[in-house]
Amino acid sequence: MPIRIPDALPATEVLESENIFVMTEHRAIHQDIRPLRVLILNLMPLKIETETQILRKLSNTPLQVEVDLLQTVTHKATHVPPKHMESFYVDLDDIRNKRYDGMIVTGAPVEKLPFEDVDYWPELCDIFEWAKTNVFSTLYLCWGAQAGAYYHFGIPKYLRQHKMTGVFERKILKPTSPLVRGFDTVIHAPHSRWTEVHAEDIEKVPELELISVSDEAGVFIAKSTDSRHFFVFGHPEYDTDTLAGEFHRDTEKGLNPDMPKHYFPNDDPSQTPVVRWRSAAQLFYTLSGDDPFRLYTLLVFVSVGLSAFIDNIPYVATMLPVVQGIAGLMNGGAGFPPELFYFGLLTGATLGGNLTPIGASANIAAIGILRKQGEQVRTRDFLRIGIPFTLAAVLTGYVYLWLVWGA
Repeated sequence: MPIRIPDALPATEVLESENIFVMTEHRAIHQDIRPLRVLILNLMPLKIETETQILRKLSNTPLQVEVDLLQTVTHKATHVPPKHMESFYVDLDDIRNKRYDGMIVTGAPVEKLPFEDVDYWPELCDIFEWAKTNVFSTLYLCWGAQAGAYYHFGIPKYLRQHKMTGVFERKILKPTSPLVRGFDTVIHAPHSRWTEVHAEDIEKVPELELISVSDEAGVFIAKSTDSRHFFVFGHPEYDTDTLAGEFHRDTEKGLNPDMPKHYFPNDDPSQTPVVRWRSAAQLFYTLSGDDPFRLYTLLVFVSVGLSAFIDNIPYVATMLPVVQGIAGLMNGGAGFPPELFYFGLLTGATLGGNLTPIGASANIAAIGILRKQGEQVRTRDFLRIGIPFTLAAVLTGYVYLWLVWGA
């Protein structure tokens, strides 16, 4: 499904050239679809590049995604034209009364500073506090993950002697977590940071759980047990040449940077890096949000089809615990209210029985009574009435239930 972004955002042209379906604001206002609302707090200096990287990953989610870009007021961007910020970014006061399904907090090149010494730290704390009531779940990246873990759970960061830069192998500790569903047992992810958090500090907090770690690069993914906070201490959104660009930039400045590990073939910076993290990154950004609309639609119409030929009572009795379990796993394990799915199941199973002569006991009994009175009801005659009646009833219930519980 498409991502919905401002018409003139520079990322639009890049994504469309990659055959990614981008829906402009002009087109989106003509569609009656409840989009997934995502707020991106972009703290990176190269904002246009970061916008494009994250939007590329969000493009593979099953819902229409509506994106707002958030900036800090106490720190002004210097690596992007002011007109770009004025045209496409909002500040917290602009959206204080809005609610979002998710927020993404990017990294920032301030990791060597204590959190309290960052000039926009008070504003960032205000944003984190606002998000507690206005955002369902938040994904924090790299320094943003360190800042979020520190603010919400008191997790400290530690300065490294050398920069952790390169593409590192990661083990999945909890393969049953919906957040990493479909991942290989070992994945790769880019890193570029001077500081780190320690696994033992996270393990001391009962409200946190480790999802992925590396023997060489430490913690990669952690999350809160209520699935409101997801911490990724790396950069799965990075493009092929992002680490190369950082390395060559620092080399030209005479900073003698460390060679990114496991990145350039034969550690030769003149060669094109091999991408080993793209599929895992795409899966991560896709699975960070489940799709209740798709599940609800499947439940309704599959139930209609099955109930046209089998007894709906044992079918519903069998499916109720299954539906309850699926609802509990949605939203990264936080769960989704199951009432929508319960009533979707009941609507499809109950009304689907009207589709065929054998779909319900009442149909069979009524046809039997008519035959005793000399009236013959042929299957095609029943279908001629049953199909339009069933579709009209199911569609009415389908739309009504989504408006009540899903929208």
